[in-house]
Amino acid sequence: WPDPFTFVHYPTRQVMAYQDSRNLNRAFPGRPDGNLTERTAFAISEMVRREKIDMTIDVHEASLGYPVVSTYVCHQRAEEMCMMAAMVLSAEQFPMKTETSPTSLRGLTHREIGDFTESFAVLMETPEPFIDKFVGPMTEELMLTGRDEFMQTAADRGLLYTEYSLETGASLDYRVGRHLSGAAEVIKQMGEFYPAKTVGVSWPTYAEVMQHGIGNFLHDPAKSDARRVFRN
Repeated sequence: WPDPFTFVHYPTRQVMAYQDSRNLNRAFPGRPDGNLTERTAFAISEMVRREKIDMTIDVHEASLGYPVVSTYVCHQRAEEMCMMAAMVLSAEQFPMKTETSPTSLRGLTHREIGDFTESFAVLMETPEPFIDKFVGPMTEELMLTGRDEFMQTAADRGLLYTEYSLETGASLDYRVGRHLSGAAEVIKQMGEFYPAKTVGVSWPTYAEVMQHGIGNFLHDPAKSDARRVFRN
């Protein structure tokens, strides 16, 4: 504090908006003597380097009016495995696209972690009506169900970049399930392209989360030891 008039990205010196000085996803690869956000980015990058992490997955939510929604955004080195993962997911589970990380937009995980570490850098964007410009009242119900009549109108007029139906919405279960299966599939594809990097992973799938709900896989605070429950 205070924010600078402009934020100058390190090390490229690309000039960004002042508020990006506090945006972690504009601060990578970071630096140890920068501001708090840059130091945090550096710590993450350094952990990836020291631990020799094969793949780094950054999970995001995007408005449905954003072209990169329902998409893997991948560094060039991860491009082929992301394309295969997107094809498999689209054929078997849910629509998924692939975009290659732009070299002219700096500070993002899928750009800088891919450039400054050996890790395959991937970002996933899942549909989130709650943050969209088309929606009506931004309520708790909208956050949980993703159902909104104005969003349906936008879909009917071809203003969205992913499928949308008022009947199904884009629920929290749907969004979490997408990320879980999206991560599992791209990790699987990494092993297909690089057998030495094969990793066995197991967590709830998209289908399981959609069938049972997220809560089925989490501890219920009401049934837990009150001394171990902390509420914000």
